[in-house]
Amino acid sequence: MLRLIISRFTVKLVVILALIFTTSCLTLKTIPTNNINQLQTLRKNLRIHSEDSVWTIYHYLINGKLLSGKIIRNKEGIGKLNTADIYVAPLNAVDIKGDILTVSTENIGKIDYQIPDALIVISSTGICMVLLLFALLFL
Repeated sequence: MLRLIISRFTVKLVVILALIFTTSCLTLKTIPTNNINQLQTLRKNLRIHSEDSVWTIYHYLINGKLLSGKIIRNKEGIGKLNTADIYVAPLNAVDIKGDILTVSTENIGKIDYQIPDALIVISSTGICMVLLLFALLFL
């Protein structure tokens, strides 16, 4: 009976460790600023960074040399995999009228977003499996 309890505990521990190891298995991908049109198919939300200010927008449009979108006031439930980060300089390049934020694409310095890194996920899962097998040897 004690052996059964220890093995259940070990399995639960390894599952929790696997979840912890694989939760932050993301890597940063940067795209050139002239390929900003790719973002509409990749991400639903954009996080606009300018100096110390950050805005999150959705329902954004890219028309020629202007990027505009509606500002999100409640940022709960917005995942990392649905959002791209856009860095704009200077601060006065960001124009806000009501809930609509507009930025000239010429002032965008960098565009990046996070994607899952399969290599890290596979290696983390492998480490957890080795830990599980190693723990089972001592039961």
